[in-house]
Amino acid sequence: MSSEEVEIVSAMRPETVLYALNEFHARAMVMGHHLNTMLSQLPETSKLAAEIESLQRELAEANSRRQEVSLQLESVKNERSQLLAERNVLKAHCRDFEKKDEDSQAALERLKEELVTEKRDNAEKAGRIYQLEGYVMSQHEEGFHKALRQAAHYFKFDAGDGRFNIDEDVYQGSVMAMEDIPVAGQ
Repeated sequence: MSSEEVEIVSAMRPETVLYALNEFHARAMVMGHHLNTMLSQLPETSKLAAEIESLQRELAEANSRRQEVSLQLESVKNERSQLLAERNVLKAHCRDFEKKDEDSQAALERLKEELVTEKRDNAEKAGRIYQLEGYVMSQHEEGFHKALRQAAHYFKFDAGDGRFNIDEDVYQGSVMAMEDIPVAGQ
């Protein structure tokens, strides 16, 4: 067999190769038996020539079928190559998506860690603000009591009689609780 034929046969599915081998073997046996029968009955050369011509036609038909199979095989090979190339492209895309997913997961983990750190920092800052607010309020109250003591000293009145309350103020000539006084602009 030629290298072309070897390539064609090696690329075929084993079932197809066995089918073709069986077909050619069966035809060869039939032709051999027929030729033997013809030769034993007819020693004439003209009949043998006709038989040879018939066999040559059958051989041409077999070769034609072989070429068709070869073309079909080539088509299948091309299709397989295209599918393999497409598969490789899809695999590359999958690897890219997997890499992006891994990167996204890593970024998500970093963001979660940053969020935890920010929450902890914010909690610490909120605690510090609360502490400073308490300090400002105590300074404010201390200032109020200081002013009250000085006013009591200069104007000769009792600062502890309960009329003075840090939570009250004068509004429109009356003493009112701070929360009852309307805020300007509302």
